[in-house]
Amino acid sequence: MQATIFSLPSYLGILLFDAFLHQHNNKSSHQNTNRLYGVEFGMPILGLLLSFLMLQSAFALIAIACLVTLIMISFNLKRI
Repeated sequence: MQATIFSLPSYLGILLFDAFLHQHNNKSSHQNTNRLYGVEFGMPILGLLLSFLMLQSAFALIAIACLVTLIMISFNLKRI
């Protein structure tokens, strides 16, 4: 098994920081940009793709699954 310096908290931290930073930038300068990404949560597609390229272990898949679940829950709660 290949050792990696990243762990599950590191992956979650990177992904969530990217998402919240992008969300903050949208609120301050581009209020309708969220809809362009197709995700109300504000996770940029480029950030997600770069995260996939960075990930090298099973922890990465767990982190992405958790993030996607949070995005879907957030999106569904906003529709109610």
